[in-house]
Amino acid sequence: MVELVKDVRLIRIVRWRSMVHNLLIIGSIFLAAALYRLSEDNWAFSSLTAIYLPVGMVLLTAGILLLMRGPIIYVEKDGVTENDI
Repeated sequence: MVELVKDVRLIRIVRWRSMVHNLLIIGSIFLAAALYRLSEDNWAFSSLTAIYLPVGMVLLTAGILLLMRGPIIYVEKDGVTENDI
């Protein structure tokens, strides 16, 4: 779905929200795949699990950190962001 907005700040908010959603969803999928491989291999740590588990944790952590940080919205004066104020 495409959202048409005139304000640049709203575009940045929508972009931030989609990045958070994508990181959380993809990270959850990788973690679910790692847990599935662990259960299928009788809880033995395989090479596929060694790839899926850290990738899923990194993506999920990045999504959570991005969610905690919030969108960076530039204020028109002096190029200062609202997070710096």
